[in-house]
Amino acid sequence: SDFERKMIRERQMEGIRIRKEKGLYKGRQIGTTDSVEKFLNKSKSKDILKDLENGYGIRDISKMRDCSYSTIYKVKKLNDEKLELVS
Repeated sequence: SDFERKMIRERQMEGIRIRKEKGLYKGRQIGTTDSVEKFLNKSKSKDILKDLENGYGIRDISKMRDCSYSTIYKVKKLNDEKLELVS
């Protein structure tokens, strides 16, 4: 299984190299992060906050918004921290 994983990774890196040469692959910049405000202002985050305010559960929101539980918990946590700072 280790050998197969190495082969998959090698083929993946070759494909990335080819696309980079053509200028079609950029990828995520190293060290980039969204600020709390920027993250909470995304449309998906706003929708999650509305659903939480309307009393929906984590599982319900996950199914409705097609996102992971961890994303919902992150939105909730960051919003709560933001509200604590304001108070």
